[in-house]
Amino acid sequence: MRPARGLAAALCACALALALPARGELTARERRDDFDAMWSAIDSGYAYFDAGDAAWRRARQAWRSRAANARTRGEFVAALRGALEALRDDNVSIAGDGVRAARVPYDIDVWPRWESGGVRIEAVRVFSDADVAGMLPGQRMARIADLPAERAIRDRLGHRARDAAEAEWALRRLFAEREPRAARPPASPLLSAHRIGEERDLGYLRLRLGIPELRFEEKLDTALEQLGDTRGLIVDLRDNTGPASRELTRTVLARFARRETRWQLQSTANGKRMPDTIAPAGTGYAAPVAVLIDRWTAGEGEALAQGLKTVAGAQLIGTRTAGLRGATTEVRLPNSGLVVTYPSERTFDPAGRPRRELVPDVAIDLAAPKGGPGDPILYQALRRLQSSSAPARPAAPR
Repeated sequence: MRPARGLAAALCACALALALPARGELTARERRDDFDAMWSAIDSGYAYFDAGDAAWRRARQAWRSRAANARTRGEFVAALRGALEALRDDNVSIAGDGVRAARVPYDIDVWPRWESGGVRIEAVRVFSDADVAGMLPGQRMARIADLPAERAIRDRLGHRARDAAEAEWALRRLFAEREPRAARPPASPLLSAHRIGEERDLGYLRLRLGIPELRFEEKLDTALEQLGDTRGLIVDLRDNTGPASRELTRTVLARFARRETRWQLQSTANGKRMPDTIAPAGTGYAAPVAVLIDRWTAGEGEALAQGLKTVAGAQLIGTRTAGLRGATTEVRLPNSGLVVTYPSERTFDPAGRPRRELVPDVAIDLAAPKGGPGDPILYQALRRLQSSSAPARPAAPR
């Protein structure tokens, strides 16, 4: 089938050839210095060089002179991006001064898989252009941007995909670099909470990470106090709109921790793992917790899901997450002012399992869900919490 309107992919080199806001003409030396600043920062600080170090060094040889000799600002940015793409990392980006970062998964409406020489849609973002157009998990896409899918992937990579992982990386980039999406209704707030279930004795807490909100800590405590007598709580982390802060993650986890707990391990480029602990704070919540996750649970959303599993014994329900690598650092290039973001820290659960390999305890196949109209992930969470024998908790004192 043909892709829905709004999913047309635009190759970044073509998009960057368009006019961009001028910051001032850079000299060849300034462009080269910016490239070197970017390359050196990642060379010394990128936390995932187990298999990518050689590719990164080849990228310097291939793109440094192109950056220095760029005739336009578009060509210069394309050279920087060309080098960064050698990392094949969805958590690496460049943006600023008229340059838009292609953010995965935040800027994609479908999660593509490369299977049997074709594209299969694993998941569709709810209320997205693709969802409104009627695209469904399990459907196949024969063409992307009016090209056969295999040809579109080859054009994006510059060569035939070596394996399914590289083909899927190219597909995610194509969707993230698509033409601007149609206008959407105003975004809902970062935090929303209410009661659900047949007896209205279950709590539902939705967190749309990436949306700024004033007095988040105060609003979170109020929500948990209002839901304090429920016998179970659903925390929905499926609609991350952009990167969020570690402070927000820790604020939420502190409301579920019963004692000081080691909730993750951190490792920088030097490889040494350090424990990260969380202590109880705020109103607190002690009844059973189910956390909803999917491919749009990303970055701090993944950290929060893993943390709730550790500190609150939460059950994770849904699909695999975005699988973004580690926590990120930014470097601002001295002459162009462009900002490069890259993972500088590996993160693991307390048992040493990488956070990017997080998997649900209850896996849902969205193409063939078992039971429940509408939202099969939420349905399974409700079914499990409603069947729990745990009684409703007494209301928290005010």
